[in-house]
Amino acid sequence: MVKKFVGVATAALLLVATAGPVSAQSLDEVLQNHYEAIGGLDAWKSLETMEASGSMSIMGGMAQGPFYIVQKRPSMSRMEIMFQGMEIIQAYDGTTAWHVVPPMGITTPQETDAATAAAMQEQADMDGPLIGFEEEGTTVELVGREMVGETETFKLAVTRENGNTSEYYLDASTYMPIKIVGTTPGMQATTTLGDYREVNGLLFPFSIDIENAQGPNALTFDEVMINVEVDESVFSMEGGS
Repeated sequence: MVKKFVGVATAALLLVATAGPVSAQSLDEVLQNHYEAIGGLDAWKSLETMEASGSMSIMGGMAQGPFYIVQKRPSMSRMEIMFQGMEIIQAYDGTTAWHVVPPMGITTPQETDAATAAAMQEQADMDGPLIGFEEEGTTVELVGREMVGETETFKLAVTRENGNTSEYYLDASTYMPIKIVGTTPGMQATTTLGDYREVNGLLFPFSIDIENAQGPNALTFDEVMINVEVDESVFSMEGGS
């Protein structure tokens, strides 16, 4: 579910870790515990919309500003960032990915490149790859146990139908993701999640840190609201700018 908040992850530091002994639990058991931890699978699937706001720090604090995110099923998303008095928009309407980037001279909506569009499509998935993965052609494998700092985790290897891979590290005590290492052609991103809070019975991370080639990026959430009314026009190039 984390992935759905950001579009700033590019290349990242390589993860170096030593695998621990294979977990006695099965993949199904780990996932069932994970679903229960996030608030229940049925409750999560009843999530139709999400709005969030907070502050973002890019490239280790070289750029900072407030952000706003809105998402709606099945796969629509929009992110707004205020930077030096200019509003940057990145959105996906379920078919077309587009952006407005005034600092780069892009002051009217333009379609993104294919690689960015593919990343935005994944981020617009409100469930993430651990829910409904069988129907989406994604494979999930329980690799075993691994330490992330001082925390013992279950390491899950995820391979999407398009070949993109990611490694999910679920806290062995809480079954919540604390780190995700995602790999796409030529890029790798490491995301650290924390400060989980309950919102209407569902758990969301209020702190997300992302490592990329330009430096560390951080999102701190002030508010998350779910199942609020959202006008779909905000996701389209024609009506959403």
